[in-house]
Amino acid sequence: MSPLLSQILTIPQLITRELGGLIVSGQYNPNNPVPTEMDLSRHFGVSRSSIREAVKMLSAKGLIDSKRNQGIAILPRDNWNILDPDVLAWSQKYGSSRQLQIEFIQMRKAIEPEATYYAATQGQVDDVIAIDSAYCHLFKVVQEQQAEQFSAAVCEFHLAIIKASRNRFYCNMQPFLKTAITSLYDNELDSIPSNVKALTLYDKLVQAIKTHRADVAKNTMAELVELDCERIH
Repeated sequence: MSPLLSQILTIPQLITRELGGLIVSGQYNPNNPVPTEMDLSRHFGVSRSSIREAVKMLSAKGLIDSKRNQGIAILPRDNWNILDPDVLAWSQKYGSSRQLQIEFIQMRKAIEPEATYYAATQGQVDDVIAIDSAYCHLFKVVQEQQAEQFSAAVCEFHLAIIKASRNRFYCNMQPFLKTAITSLYDNELDSIPSNVKALTLYDKLVQAIKTHRADVAKNTMAELVELDCERIH
C-alpha cells in the first residue's frame, strides 16, 4: 500500500477525529454532553454503525463511556489514554501547552536516562552506528544553522538511543517521545543558538555509549533532558 493510500481515513475514523477534538477541547463537557448516537448519525449524515464504530474507538482511548440507554458520558481526563497518538495530538493542539510540556519532561526524565544506560550495555554494533550517524547529522544541522531541520535531527538522535536500549517497552514509547521532543523545538527559530552548548553533551554521550560507560551515558542524558526542562521554565 502506498503512503498516500495508507493515510486515507475511513468514515468512523474521521468521525472519531472530529469528536475527539471536540471532547479534548472542552466543547463537549458535562454542561454540553456528547449527543446520542442517533443525533450524531443525523448530524454527520452517516449510518448508526459508523457512529457506533467511532464511539468504540473513543471508548478505547478512554475519552468516553457509552452504555445502552444511558447515553455517552465524557470520562475524567485522568482516564484518557494520553499515550494514544490521537489523544496526545488532540491534547497538544487543544490543551495547555506549558502544562503538557512539563508533563512531557517529567516522563522523559523517567524514561530516557534509563534507556540510555541499557543502550550503552545492550546496544549492538548497528545501534551504535545509527546513534553516531544521528549525532553527525545533528552536528551538521547545528553547524550549518539549518533551523528547519533541527527538530527532526534532535528527535532522530533520541529515538536512535531508545531503539538501542533493546527494550520493547521503551521502544513502544517512541511515538510519545517523538511528539514530546518535536513539540519542544518546532517553530522555534532560536532553537539552534540556545542549544549549541548541548553539542558537547551529545558528543560526550555518544562516546560513553561507544565505550560502554553506562553510568556516564545515563547521567549525560539526564543533563540533556534537564537542559530541555530549562526551556519551559
